[in-house]
This record gives sequence, structure tokens and C-alpha cells, in this order.
Amino acid sequence: MTSEQARGKVVDKRADIWAFGVVLYEMVTGEQLHKGETVSDTLAAVLKEEPDWNKIPARLQRLLRRCLQKDPKNRLRDIGDALPLLEETPPAAEPVRTARLWWAIAAALGIAALSMAFLYFLQKPPVPPEVMRFQIRLPEKVTFTTGGTFTLSPDGRHLAFSAVGLDTRPGVWIQDVDALEARPLSNTYTGANPPPFFWSADSRFVVYSENSPKLKKVDIYSGMTQDICDKPGPPIGGSWNNDGTIIFGSNTSGLWRVSASGGIPTPLTKLDASRHEREHELPSFLPDGRHFLYLRLSTVPEESGVFAGSLDDPADGQNKKRLLASNFGAYFVRSPNSKRGWLLFMRDGSLMAQTFDPDKLELSGEATPVAERVGSVYETAYFSASPSAAIYRTANPGRAYQFTWFDSQGKPGARSESPVTSSMRVFRPMRPTLCFAGTPPTWRTRTCG
Repeated sequence: MTSEQARGKVVDKRADIWAFGVVLYEMVTGEQLHKGETVSDTLAAVLKEEPDWNKIPARLQRLLRRCLQKDPKNRLRDIGDALPLLEETPPAAEPVRTARLWWAIAAALGIAALSMAFLYFLQKPPVPPEVMRFQIRLPEKVTFTTGGTFTLSPDGRHLAFSAVGLDTRPGVWIQDVDALEARPLSNTYTGANPPPFFWSADSRFVVYSENSPKLKKVDIYSGMTQDICDKPGPPIGGSWNNDGTIIFGSNTSGLWRVSASGGIPTPLTKLDASRHEREHELPSFLPDGRHFLYLRLSTVPEESGVFAGSLDDPADGQNKKRLLASNFGAYFVRSPNSKRGWLLFMRDGSLMAQTFDPDKLELSGEATPVAERVGSVYETAYFSASPSAAIYRTANPGRAYQFTWFDSQGKPGARSESPVTSSMRVFRPMRPTLCFAGTPPTWRTRTCG
């Protein structure tokens, strides 16, 4: 990770130059460039420590110094400029095995090219999409918490869920798509049956709640936690838009809004006594970042359902038109190359999709099933979605978990044929060049189907 990535800044192709330099440095020295006992220690090393240039042959030093500049303005701008830096370097005083050196450079460039190809297919999946499968495997003696809370990041690259480690402390865990094993965020505590997590718009923070008066967020890279606000009641779901506004539900009142940087929450919706409403929960922002979907629950079942609200409307003046009769929350997924998309929601144990216009706030056409036997608890259905993919958990007995990915066209991918105890199988629609397979596990280069 570059220094600008570690600080949460915007990156460009110069981040790839840095990555090339890191790979080349480690191939030449046989040592990791920046390392630490924790993620925080490693990030600190990236920001502050300089490479040990004494371990680098003189012929390579000029190139690597240009690649590993912490300030991207001083970094090499194009990889095509690497060769002239080698040719202009005077002969080294110490002997250098030229063949080995060029093999290292070629290998580093090959890895960089493979990474670029992977990102290309990730951003532009072919039609029909192919499936990438990977398994979320918890370390030994680590188990999922009761309730099965999990949520997919907006960029589709991370899955957050609650699990109990060796210290018997339930906390937030992260499964990265490009990692073989889930990792804990050690400074978090969620309680044994936590409410649903939700992500920041940039996929960097997870918002969670613990057995304390505070709503919290955690940085998935540094592990640092921060209080957001005092909870007006037990939070039930939430959403975070690009402008840094957080909205969240409560099982005792309407929705609330607060700045992601922290502050005092203010009411966003108000319970309607004429409808015998008891709570508003599970909000999710629509693409404009001003409107949102949420669930209104009433003691009269016929009054419960999914509604649309707006940040610009007063708490007692939100739209009272019900979009969908339901006892579960709903999520909008935009269609590729269109402003319209689908509303995902639960009906009779099945995950359904129906065409939805987020500008007009209108449903159209007929709802069609996407998956059957989807699990749920209370008003929370076991599915999560991002703009590029979605994931759900089947309703299996006991503590067995089974997950299936499906694409933005609403087509399900492959699924596990049998439940997996203490692990999750997830499937993602894309065309990768790497696939996990074999016993013992190895990475194999092939197109996965």
C-alpha cells in the first residue's frame, strides 16, 4: 500500500509504480519492504520508514528510489521510463548477476501486468458473467456470533461479519476478496447478538454497535476505532452516503441522522401514531445520496412496509406512500448503463427482485425470485448487496452457513451443494485469472467457471 493509500487519499497509476518497486525490492533482497506485528505497525512503517538502500545493488538504486518515493509527485510517472534509468546507471562497484537482475525485473512486471488484467476484468465483467468462487474460512476455534450479521462493502471487495475469537470476545471480522483467511479487527467489540453492520461509501469504515451507549466506526486497514454518537436507542441498520451523512434506525423510535465525523444525532423520521407504528429501521441510501429506503413496522401488519424518505424533508413530513408491503428491509441495486435498477427484498422466504426507478421512486413490472430459502431473523433478511454484486445466506438449520453470489443482471452464480459448518462459501460474478483450488490449497492460473 502506498503512503497516499494509507492516508485515505485518491490514488492513480503511480500507485502501480510503487507496487512494482515493492515487488522488485523484495525479489532482490528476499525481505519484506515494510512489516510490523499489526496492521497499524505496517501502515506506520509505510508512512515513516525508508527502505534499506544498502541492500540494493548500485545498478538498481536509482530506479527503486524513483519508484518508492513516498510523495507521489516525486515518483516515477510511467513504467516505460524504468529502462532508461537502468541504462544510464554507471557500472556498480560490486558484482551484480545481470541475468538474475533482469529475471527479477521481468517477473515484477509480469505480476504487475497480471494485477492490471485482474482489475480490468473486475471493472468490466463479460456477459454472461463467469463466476469466481472463494471460501471464507475462519481460523481454528473461531466461530460466528448468533444472528449471522454480515454486510458487503460498496466496492464488493470486503465482507464484514461478527465472530468470536480465542479471547471469547465477539468483534468485527473482515474477509477480503484477495485474502485466503478472514482477519479480526482487534479493537472492536460487538456483543453476542449484534445489530446489522454497515459500510462507509468509500468501503474503508465499518459502522457497528456494542453494549455501550455509543455508535462506533472502525477503519478496516488501521484497526482504529472512533465514537460517532450516543445511541438514542438500540440501532437497527444504517447507511452512509458520499457526503459523510450517516442515517440509522432504532427499535424504539424513527430514523436518525448524524455526521460521519461525529456529533449529536437528530431525528430524520417520526413514528406515525395513526398507523400504530412501533419503529423505523434498516435504511439504505439511493444513488443520489439524498433519498433513502427504510422499513416502517406497525403493530397492524397491513401498515408495515418499505417506504422512501428524503434528507430534505422534515421528520414529520416524510412521504407516507408505501412502496412495498413487507416485514423486511429492501436494498436498491442499479442496472448497468441505466439509472434504473432493481429493488431486492424478501417475500415468503425467497429473495425477490423488481424493477425500480430511484428518480421517480416507483416500482414497475412483476417481482421475480432470485433465490429461495434465504435465511432471516426478525426483520433482517440474510442478504447484502453492493453496486456490483450481492450475497445471501440460505436458511439452514444449526450453525451451518451457505452463501451464493449473483450478478447485477439478477442471475445467480454457482452455490455450494452442502452447508459448511463454521465457514461461508461465497461466489462472485467476474472473470478472474486466479483461482483457489487443490489440497493443500494452492493458487492456480486459469479462468474459473
